[in-house]
Amino acid sequence: MIRNKVSPLATILVLILSMGALAETPKNQSQAEKFALTPYTPVAYEFFPASKLELKAVRNPSNIQLSDSMISEEARKLRDRYFAIKTSEDLALLINEADTTFSSFKERDSKLYAALLASMKPYRGLIYRLKPIVESEKVIHSMVLSNVMSLASSIKFAFNSHTNEIAFEYFAAPYKAGGNLVNQIQTEDNFVEWLAQDVKSTELKLMGRLHGISFDKDSSDNIVIDKALVFGSGTFKDGVNRYERMGEVEKQLIILGLELQVASINMVRAYNQTGSLRLSREMGNLFGIDGFLFNKVDGVTLYDVKNVLRHSKYSDLYTLKQDGRQYMAEAYEFLKSAGNRLGYIWSAVQLRNADDSFFINSGLINAELPRVELAVKKTISLINGSNPDGSTPLKSNVTSEVATYNIKNFFMNPPTDLKQLLPTKFDMEKTKKTQKSQISYRNYYYGSPTSWDLSKYKSIFPQAKNSSDIVSAIRVWKHSSVGMVRLPVPGVN
Repeated sequence: MIRNKVSPLATILVLILSMGALAETPKNQSQAEKFALTPYTPVAYEFFPASKLELKAVRNPSNIQLSDSMISEEARKLRDRYFAIKTSEDLALLINEADTTFSSFKERDSKLYAALLASMKPYRGLIYRLKPIVESEKVIHSMVLSNVMSLASSIKFAFNSHTNEIAFEYFAAPYKAGGNLVNQIQTEDNFVEWLAQDVKSTELKLMGRLHGISFDKDSSDNIVIDKALVFGSGTFKDGVNRYERMGEVEKQLIILGLELQVASINMVRAYNQTGSLRLSREMGNLFGIDGFLFNKVDGVTLYDVKNVLRHSKYSDLYTLKQDGRQYMAEAYEFLKSAGNRLGYIWSAVQLRNADDSFFINSGLINAELPRVELAVKKTISLINGSNPDGSTPLKSNVTSEVATYNIKNFFMNPPTDLKQLLPTKFDMEKTKKTQKSQISYRNYYYGSPTSWDLSKYKSIFPQAKNSSDIVSAIRVWKHSSVGMVRLPVPGVN
């Protein structure tokens, strides 16, 4: 959705590029391959059903001492090969082998290690590949460079592990593919294509492989994970807190996160992103990152953002693509699957005894049982819809106001232009006066929204009759502890 600081695509760039450092571009770099966005193709994926699966509660002692002997020999060999890597090329070969030979692994823990290793495949050299579009705008370049330099320092000083430094190089450095230097990503469309093709297909494959790692349908079956795989070789030398257990709850939680990521990728792919980096530069001007416009500091409001987006050069930005409806509809299916899965996870975690040897300690979650229970039920109801038309009413925990939402309708009938969701009227009084002495002071509400185009919001707020109802719906949402879904209202999230 449209944000009031930088564009959504720019935000995604910063998050992804925070995994590595900007590499220098070799002088003999050939022109990157140009390609058009691939048309929508339905995915083959088994979405999680709304019905709850049967689970058995098993209460086991929590004082189990975890050790390396609880990890299968097959998994230990794969782990030790990872610890033995010397270069990023060694890591790339191991990742490729884990992917191509995945079916040969027999043990559940080795399958998990191999699946997670293989999921790193599309990110090789990403920082180098994205260098052209990152450096095209100073605001993005500054944000990315600051983030990756901070991360580089953290990896070097916090972990002191050669495997983590090699993994960092894997994400950052250029490499050759088929004898030629890997192509760089030149445009926003190229970046979106990489997300929608390479990253999405990898995450779908990872979800399929995780589904294949079966646990008994009770609350105790588990595999033991070596946390040194995350923190790097040479860590946890004394063995204290080195191992944790993973069961059905943790597996399903990973899959839920991947489903939300695929839904987000689909939403980015559904809308035109060309010009989003240029927009970030103009937002940077407003915030003073690239220098203040007119040398005046006056604060940045949603009114200012809308004035920038009014320009004809942004007429196509955030408009629905020809196949955007299919991508939005599929995004909803992944979101709904994640919501149903959340309900299953919540049921499963309550059946497991408090045990800090698991990644998810049910004791900590069950301590907040009433609040979490309510939030989970609200989230599932909002996504699936509690009424026949897909809508769901919510009541504010604070003001007792009631508002109705239709999340499904928003995805199935997406706006043709997200810019139309911007407010239509704003508070334009720059100053206020004190009541008695009539002393003037800044109106800090200046530029805040006061009215929206109701017709553009009917799909998600079906019972709203005016802008006040939209404000009320926003307020109820904020009071209702619903975190997995964000309202598409610019300037209020």
